[in-house]
Amino acid sequence: MADKLIPDSPITWGIVQADLQKSLKTKAVFGKNRQSKALSANGFLSDVALVTFDWTEDRDRLPERALIKITSQAKIEKLIQDVPGYTPIEGHCKAANDNELIFYELANSRWKFSEHLKLPKFYGGGRFGESGVEAGYLALEFFDDVTGLQFYHNAKDSTVREMLDQLVLVNGYSLCHPEEFSDFNNDFCKTLMLAFSTEEVIKSTIGHAQEKYPELQDGLTILKSQAKHFKTWEGYQERLLEACPKRMFAHGDMYLANFLWKKHGANDFEMLAIIDWAQCRYGNPLEDLARMLPMVVSAEVYNEKKDEYLTYYYEQMKEYCAPVTLPWASLEEFIEQYERVFVYMATVFGPCFLNLAPTLFGGIKDENDKLTGPPCFLAKVKNMVEEAVRLIEKYM
Repeated sequence: MADKLIPDSPITWGIVQADLQKSLKTKAVFGKNRQSKALSANGFLSDVALVTFDWTEDRDRLPERALIKITSQAKIEKLIQDVPGYTPIEGHCKAANDNELIFYELANSRWKFSEHLKLPKFYGGGRFGESGVEAGYLALEFFDDVTGLQFYHNAKDSTVREMLDQLVLVNGYSLCHPEEFSDFNNDFCKTLMLAFSTEEVIKSTIGHAQEKYPELQDGLTILKSQAKHFKTWEGYQERLLEACPKRMFAHGDMYLANFLWKKHGANDFEMLAIIDWAQCRYGNPLEDLARMLPMVVSAEVYNEKKDEYLTYYYEQMKEYCAPVTLPWASLEEFIEQYERVFVYMATVFGPCFLNLAPTLFGGIKDENDKLTGPPCFLAKVKNMVEEAVRLIEKYM
């Protein structure tokens, strides 16, 4: 049998078997009927495969199947082409893989919020380069009949609130138990900023977006003035600390696409699990909120219900964390600090989303999504830029 798990991947069956024997505490090996199928749900730095193990023993307690997420250096070449101005730096893929692997290890050993958080079961994994290959991987629970939601979809009101409830579990628990997070390494976030969001990269990304979307020329020029906040990692962290004086654990990439959903009817989706924790960090939860809210609902709904959603999150956090006090003295202060962080997020991700739009649209398969997806997505991003301009005039 071929030893590679999937074509063009350096991760082999032997590597996965050895790692899972340790993490699952078994001497069982994969049988002759083992199978692996590459899936289309791939990320910018990763490939995903559905694996059937065919264990030779301990079948009653070992997982029959798993989702294997493989992060490799080869995938970064596509990212370079799709994101103008992006400069890969050494260790980017390693940091992404290992950060997510460490999250699952700690969520299954130290952090009690995982008892209530919607996470896939974690079976094991391998750190990048650990087995002598330029890749790392995670082995996670596989869900049948999963529906993927993307940036160009909109969540209904109850779904948005359920996503906020999940954030409250993570943010609130870490606020109440800071001793469990103080040693969490944020190196990947620094690596990510140096690759995607230095002052120079942001200005370059905005320049490319202005060429593609001349109607946003003026707004993007105003956004460019905010690139000054990203001169150094340390300086940006000071800005985030001003907005949230108490650190909390955050997902770091809270979008519809990073959840697994089961469809029950028109716009009726059951949340199965939150995935893609590669960008998790111990820092400012407002980054998650300011990235998530404008992209999970339509531009019109965001403008109408933003304060309502922020009020819901704030009140849920107060209830969860009591008697521990929140970092904001009032709801009004919380909303102001959210809006300030929104400007930072829009400066980085608004132009990035505009540049990635052709790649995103090229992957749409559903005929209805082909018609409704692009205008919905672009309306969200354009609204993000316009809202950021309004807030720059208000605060900056």
